[in-house]
Amino acid sequence: MNAQTGRRAAHRPREERIGEILVAARAVFSDKGYELASMSEIANRVGVSEAAIYKYFESKRVLLLSVIREWYLGM
Repeated sequence: MNAQTGRRAAHRPREERIGEILVAARAVFSDKGYELASMSEIANRVGVSEAAIYKYFESKRVLLLSVIREWYLGM
């Protein structure tokens, strides 16, 4: 669980929340691979609902592509 320990994450600016999701998604995709990664696990790592993830990313595939793009641009 994250530093919020049992509480839902506080409202964050859009870009900050997207960044948190991308960090969590990268970790889950790295640990489990695309097929076994779940949006619910990513949401749990961020401390938000699964629906909140879909507010920013329309699908798991779009999220994966965003993670790859961020990784590539950060190199």
